[in-house]
Amino acid sequence: MVAPMSKSLEYHRCSLSKLKLIGATSAIALFLEESNI
Repeated sequence: MVAPMSKSLEYHRCSLSKLKLIGATSAIALFLEESNI
């Protein structure tokens, strides 16, 4: 049986990686926009 604590930890890790991915893509997009000018 999996403890709910580890499940929430896994969920947080997944959302954290998603946030990092979104942050990285937005940062790259901003960088590209600035370099285009």
